Amino acid sequence: MALLGQQIINGITSGVAYVIFALGLTLIYGVLKVTNIAHGEYFMLGAMVLATVMSVLKVNYFIALIPAVLLVAALGFITNRTAVRPLLKASPLSTLLSTLAISVILYNTALAFWPSPQNVMSPVDGVLILGGIRITYSSLLCFGLGAVVIVLLYFFLYRIKMGKRLMPLLKT
Repeated sequence: MALLGQQIINGITSGVAYVIFALGLTLIYGVLKVTNIAHGEYFMLGAMVLATVMSVLKVNYFIALIPAVLLVAALGFITNRTAVRPLLKASPLSTLLSTLAISVILYNTALAFWPSPQNVMSPVDGVLILGGIRITYSSLLCFGLGAVVIVLLYFFLYRIKMGKRLMPLLKT
């Protein structure tokens, strides 16, 4: 039973990460009607910048998260303005190919900067043991933050005027 419980906890933790990833894809496709092939590369780039900032500046995870998020957001904004937005009125295949090119560029640029894998240390240490099931504090943090993001997105889309205006775009 403990093994089953452990796998359920592991599945829930992975599922929360997948939900957050999928929400990004859904919002991009729903609002812009763009299939963003480079979505995963932006996540990868954020993790690599995070690992680099942590190791070079010797700062903790949460401090390093700030420049990583800002850099990836700025890069996303720039690539949207230069490689996606000009193609929005063209065939959907055009934006798909453009984001595929962005994906290849980001991947190969990352390989040039980081030829070997980088490790990101867990932001929190420790393990909670419940009935033989080991739940890391990192998993609890992931689940908690994921739940907060999902709830905040729900309230934004269903309770805030700007979010309500986006909802018809997401339903098509």
